Amino acid sequence: MSSSSVVKSIVVLGGDPVKHRLRDDLVSIFEAARKFFDDDP
Repeated sequence: MSSSSVVKSIVVLGGDPVKHRLRDDLVSIFEAARKFFDDDP
């Protein structure tokens, strides 16, 4: 399962734009973390 498919399944309750932006940014956050740990085990 890819990061983007996991993020699309995350439900944000309410209309808080900060929470929605965080949900949208999770893909790039997880990809950056994965690259960091892959580069420096």
